Amino acid sequence: MAKNINTEIKRLELEAAKLEKQRLSLLKQQDKEEKQLKKLDSIVERSGYKNAKQLIEALMVRNKIAPSQLNKKAAKGTGRTRTTVTAKLRDKIRASLKSGMTKTAIGEKFGISYLVVRGVENGKYDKLA
Repeated sequence: MAKNINTEIKRLELEAAKLEKQRLSLLKQQDKEEKQLKKLDSIVERSGYKNAKQLIEALMVRNKIAPSQLNKKAAKGTGRTRTTVTAKLRDKIRASLKSGMTKTAIGEKFGISYLVVRGVENGKYDKLA
């Protein structure tokens, strides 16, 4: 029974050390955020505008930023384009399948998804002229 108590005490001490480490990390983060806020406040004060809103509006006019652009996230890319399966592409995929190529390799070769290759294999695109 004493063994269980000792192991529990050690576990609690480890937990307390973890909590202290987390507390210090949070305090450091809080200080960093406070410094950033003070920096922003000083920028507004030195700008010559009455408040932050006027400064922001002036910056938006200067940089030609519309209010509608503020809530939009930056586009990372144009997205994928939908595959148009033609009879010619279907026949190439079938030939690759017959040669023993894997569906994944075929998809990479032609720039199409695994599901399109599987659709060709299952006859989904048989009606194409």
